[in-house]
Amino acid sequence: MIQPIHLSTIFSQSTSGILGQISRLSTKYGKRGHTVLFTLSANFPRSEDLQSVVEQLTGFNKGKGEGKPSGNVLGCLTDSFAGVSFQQLASTGAKKQNTECAGALSCSIGIFDSAHCIPFRSELTGRTQPQVGRWHAFRKKNETDSDTMGAESRLDWERMKDSADGKVNWEHIWNPSSSTTNLSSLLPESLHKIDPSRIQSILSLSSAHPDSFTRALTDYISLDNRATALTLIAAPTHFITGRGVTLFMDGQILGDGAVGLAFLRDASQAEDASSSFRTEFVGMKKLSSPMTVTSREGNMINSLDDLNPTRLLLAAIDLAGIGATKEESSSPFAATFKDDEQFALGFLSPGGEILETYKITAGDPSSRGGNLSLDAPRAPEVGSVVQFLHCPANTQLMAPPSLLSAQQKTIAFLTVPELAANTDSSDNMDTGRIYEDTFIASSTQGFIVSRPANQSAQAKSEPWSSSLPGGIALLRW
Repeated sequence: MIQPIHLSTIFSQSTSGILGQISRLSTKYGKRGHTVLFTLSANFPRSEDLQSVVEQLTGFNKGKGEGKPSGNVLGCLTDSFAGVSFQQLASTGAKKQNTECAGALSCSIGIFDSAHCIPFRSELTGRTQPQVGRWHAFRKKNETDSDTMGAESRLDWERMKDSADGKVNWEHIWNPSSSTTNLSSLLPESLHKIDPSRIQSILSLSSAHPDSFTRALTDYISLDNRATALTLIAAPTHFITGRGVTLFMDGQILGDGAVGLAFLRDASQAEDASSSFRTEFVGMKKLSSPMTVTSREGNMINSLDDLNPTRLLLAAIDLAGIGATKEESSSPFAATFKDDEQFALGFLSPGGEILETYKITAGDPSSRGGNLSLDAPRAPEVGSVVQFLHCPANTQLMAPPSLLSAQQKTIAFLTVPELAANTDSSDNMDTGRIYEDTFIASSTQGFIVSRPANQSAQAKSEPWSSSLPGGIALLRW
């Protein structure tokens, strides 16, 4: 089984701690033709310190006075671990202690055999967000809405025009992921040179809302139906580097699109010897018993167990004593919640394990049968077993001990809460901690998973996004 050559994550209160770790690894592994993947938190108090660390990372395979470096180096700036505590065993092994990472600088580094991974750069940009206020002024005069729409959206509208019977499938129009157009051809040429059956897994770092890119990845891996693709949304860096996000690849600094690595199977590798993938969800409280989706449409749940889903949610919230209130409005039963409270629908495995979560964005118990709207292109299929979940507001996210004491080499992407980092956290953490065999990266905007349909809540392979704090994706060897 092909494994990473090295994985490690460092948390440090000082820039020198990060630089020291990079220097040690570069001395040991640099200039040997290896491929290097890194993530670096963007919460440096001084831009000069951030620049010095970036220079050392991007020059990992290049010695002083040398020309073109050997091997590839790619990475991105990520959000900090503010609001996260890691549980771990104390040095005696007798009891657990908590390590808070608020304000700490962090850097994760993975080193891989270049013969068994393919680096790539995608220029597919993220979905354009509505422009309002002052940002609208920066829009180019010759830029139209059709110019900024993804290739997938343009294809869908063309299909609307070309409908043979003249009828419009509105679910297809509003949910581009239902398109029968295969978008894998939009991926970089380096991936098309590889037989999809040789792909073990794909890791990528992306700008926000990478709908076309992740859909293209999903179409690509569905050709073989064995691989898993995992995409981390990089940190917003408008006020740090002047770019929406900051990606790195072989000396280039990029502000959109995606960079990534496709890991290859060994030709002699047995099917059960590949890397393993799983999701975990921490800090989420179950509000209900399992229910079955009995009606859905687009991103809406119309009924659960043939009952009004919003009424079921309100009853679960009331039973839990969370404190939803009912207000007189156009709907006498319309519920309002505290802005910082979040509720979700969890998709369950046959064994009752949460596999995916879908943030609930709206619901009205008296309108259209009480449907619930989900923050997703498509709701779980009819027949899916689901459960209501609650994400408590303003609570410290307690990451599981397995993240820092992995028995296997582990790459973990973690969705973290949007909290202001405390830059003075010397009481919370030692000067520096290095965790071997573990590569942990965080994002307030979450990560996106593309995997075979038999492992998801959808009838066919479609990307799923984890946007709620506490979602963890684990890739292990």
